[in-house]
Amino acid sequence: MKKWVLFLTLGGFFLRLFFLTKHEFWFDEAFSYFLARLPVSSLLTATAADNNPPLYYLLLKGLLTFRQEIWYLRSLSLVAGTLSIPLVYLIARQWRFEKAVAVLSTLLFTLSPLIVYFSTETRMYQLLVFEGLLIVYAFNILSEKKSFLPSLLFVGIGIAGIYTHYYFFILLFLLFLSVLTRQSERRYPGYWILMNLFIGISFLPWLPFYFSFEHPGCWCFPPAIGFPATLASFFVNGVGVSTFRTFLLLPHFMLFQLLLVAGTLLLLTLIPFRTVLREKSMQMPLSLVIGSFSLVVAVSLFRPFFSPRAFLLIAPFFYMLTGFSVYEVVHRSFRFASILLIILLGSVLLLFATEKSFYGQPLKESEQFVSSSFQEGDRISHTSVYTFYSYQYFSPEKKQYLTLQAPLSPDTISLIGGYADPIESVILQGGRLWFIHFPEWTPISKAEETKLMLARHFQLITMKRFGSIEVWLFQLTP
Repeated sequence: MKKWVLFLTLGGFFLRLFFLTKHEFWFDEAFSYFLARLPVSSLLTATAADNNPPLYYLLLKGLLTFRQEIWYLRSLSLVAGTLSIPLVYLIARQWRFEKAVAVLSTLLFTLSPLIVYFSTETRMYQLLVFEGLLIVYAFNILSEKKSFLPSLLFVGIGIAGIYTHYYFFILLFLLFLSVLTRQSERRYPGYWILMNLFIGISFLPWLPFYFSFEHPGCWCFPPAIGFPATLASFFVNGVGVSTFRTFLLLPHFMLFQLLLVAGTLLLLTLIPFRTVLREKSMQMPLSLVIGSFSLVVAVSLFRPFFSPRAFLLIAPFFYMLTGFSVYEVVHRSFRFASILLIILLGSVLLLFATEKSFYGQPLKESEQFVSSSFQEGDRISHTSVYTFYSYQYFSPEKKQYLTLQAPLSPDTISLIGGYADPIESVILQGGRLWFIHFPEWTPISKAEETKLMLARHFQLITMKRFGSIEVWLFQLTP
């Protein structure tokens, strides 16, 4: 079985490497890039005013010292995603999984379109998964025997995790709760209290900094929508550069394929649920999955908090439940279960590799079109942050404007740009104007008003569509 794990780790690395530059360098990634470019003091200010802690951006800043290509920016997630693969197997074995079930769980994690995608994106989510697995691994060691190095690992990763994403507090809470409910650990609660107290104290310096800034609204979902979306995303993604809204625009046979895969694997996960409840080795992954959803839903009753992407943190434990369930459904046939999972998840990965709809809007292609005819003195005006920050990354030397203010904190905008420049002020400068419109992230009324204003003052030279992105070139009329 160890050969299987080595094979899956190497195969998972090359699979992620294949997808590393497939999708577009979109808004979320460009946002990460511009935050990481800031001086450390400004970076801390910008992240304190945002909805995520600063650790990932600080690590990315360190990488920017050497290179700035897209593949390189995504390499941090690639490494974290690859190193996570053997951890899934190790944790499954710590929980006394059968070797076959541990390998199936690792296979699910390796081939998961969700995990593969976030292993190739310039965001903190795959680092969060790696940290979550590491702290559970240390937790399991400490549950067997208290020792210094695992304790140091637990505390160190705990601090790193809460400075990577606020959802990490949920995992820490659930692990501590499991300690209190274990008969064998009740005699030593002070040991766990001390470690968690140290982790909590390390976060105190960040709190006054965080609460001193105005924050943008959370890009969250109501639980009634977020919960089923999250479950489906575990098997078909849909929460990255391509979303479930994108899926609805696919040809019917592709949409049916995604629904079939997600539905089949969810059904296989639920069919032997009674067996899962009785199985002792399933208690921890089950409690982490159910506990996480329950806590987030409870908080969401009072404020927006349900983020499907942040649930990547518990995705490995969900795959363990699925791996066990599939193994039970196929009457404990490892070969048949492996083939079934490879066919289902492989078909989705093949679809993602061949269908450009999953790559996101063609930002690079549209920017190259602009650059091919760009003249000295030309300006670029964007209606949406979706194109604005990516174009700034591709062509930092070009003069670019944003007609509608970015939906970010004013403090963040002051550091990375994104203030609204009224189209009237752009018109007064005359000359040629490239107008980049992305309707899905722009109020329709405002976009139409801007187009009418441009039509009154400019002569249209050319217009071309790239996916949903509209590129207009205007010349000021005499």
